[in-house]
Amino acid sequence: MPSFDAGTAADLVRTAGLTVWAGVPTMHTLLLGHPGFADAGTSAIRLVITGGANAEPALVHRLTAAFPNAAVMNLYGLSEVSGTVVMTPWGAGTEQTERSIGKPLAGVQVKIAGPGETGELLVRTASTMAGYHGLPAETAAAIDPDGWLHTGDMAWLDEDGFIILHGRAKDMFIQGGFNIYPIEVENVLAEHPQVVMAAGIGVPDPVLGEIGRYYVVLTPDAQLTGDDLKAFCASKLADYKVPREVVLRPHLPLTPSGKVQKAALREDPPNR
Repeated sequence: MPSFDAGTAADLVRTAGLTVWAGVPTMHTLLLGHPGFADAGTSAIRLVITGGANAEPALVHRLTAAFPNAAVMNLYGLSEVSGTVVMTPWGAGTEQTERSIGKPLAGVQVKIAGPGETGELLVRTASTMAGYHGLPAETAAAIDPDGWLHTGDMAWLDEDGFIILHGRAKDMFIQGGFNIYPIEVENVLAEHPQVVMAAGIGVPDPVLGEIGRYYVVLTPDAQLTGDDLKAFCASKLADYKVPREVVLRPHLPLTPSGKVQKAALREDPPNR
């Protein structure tokens, strides 16, 4: 397909004899929610891959249920390293797939920079770029003298070597002295059966410095309010992580590859 369309994708699953289905989380969400997917038939698909952006645990769970004969895997990569560097290993359990992006591929080294468990994910591999063309300062900021690429993603390693992503460092905001990563709240919002997708940003606040504003797309039949979603989050999160603002929208701005454009949200008047 020259561009993604959920209806066309459902038809391809039904008629083209597909055995591998891969896409970014938004594509998976739109496909699973399309009426034509209900009778598409997924028994031939043996592998489902989600990458390009964070996949909420709830989405991974839905993919596992929708493709019962398939292994579901997360994928993490960057253009700067010529593609994929981390992926769910074969044989990983559902819980590990839901909570982590996987383990480094052969020939890839990773480490976490910074104090404590959570820090910036650094990657070193033979496929790392030589640099940004004509931008020596930006190249020096991205690749240190030892060859480690600074990804800008915050993460931590669990005791089994799985990498748990906390989101982009630039997405983190400080609310009343607490560091908040929107990805954690987005994952909770995505657990609600009437939420299609959610994206959070930090916005200025005269008292707390910054607060979380979350843009949410609901299912067509949903009757939820922003206060309903705040209460839902309050039952699962510490108080300081609960959204202070929830903005309901019919859709979110997406890149051509299906990622949410948070930069566009930062320029968007909430009209809440």
